[in-house]
Amino acid sequence: MMTSRTCIWSAAIAASAFLFTVAPAWADGGDRLSAEWWQHSVSIPSPQNPILDESGTYCGIGQRGNMWFLHGTPGNPLGSPVVRECTVPAGQHFFVPILNYICTPFAGETIEDNIGFCADAVDQIDLKVLTVDGKDRSKLIKRRVASDPFPIQVPAQNYLGFPAGVYDSVADGYWAQLPPLPVGHHTIHFQGGITSWLLYVDVIYHIDVVEPGVVVFP
Repeated sequence: MMTSRTCIWSAAIAASAFLFTVAPAWADGGDRLSAEWWQHSVSIPSPQNPILDESGTYCGIGQRGNMWFLHGTPGNPLGSPVVRECTVPAGQHFFVPILNYICTPFAGETIEDNIGFCADAVDQIDLKVLTVDGKDRSKLIKRRVASDPFPIQVPAQNYLGFPAGVYDSVADGYWAQLPPLPVGHHTIHFQGGITSWLLYVDVIYHIDVVEPGVVVFP
């Protein structure tokens, strides 16, 4: 896991074009969703954490409500994507992390300092790509800033390298929200990066959308 001061990064039958071009009712709330995504992702111990998962085995852990969180990686070479298989019940929206940072104050730092640290890192992002079933959906990528402090519950085994505890944090990054996909097989491919830092995330999700009631989680 790479760090920039206190900042940790992560970084996830075709639907009709109408679904991707009409502004959906759930398009707001991105700041809240980015905070909830981080609370979800850091709360899961490393052995089952979906950010560290290279196969998709743990893609369903901790999912709730009608917004399904996809996950990036701690960093992987561009062009050598992590490929995950995931079964998702029909009716789920998707929240996709293209590349994002969480910043938590060290001793002597303030929340305002960390808002700046996160912003400085995200300003460097120059690669933001999203395809769904082979179609470019990069126009759906938006910057989301969670500048109001939110608590994260960090377990003893965690990928942040923090001692277990509760920390106030802020977040910044690029995300995409997708509408529910039809029942069947779909492919979501996203890439994010900072070229000058040789820092990349490259992830492919092969998603089987099934009728509710037939999903089995580990």
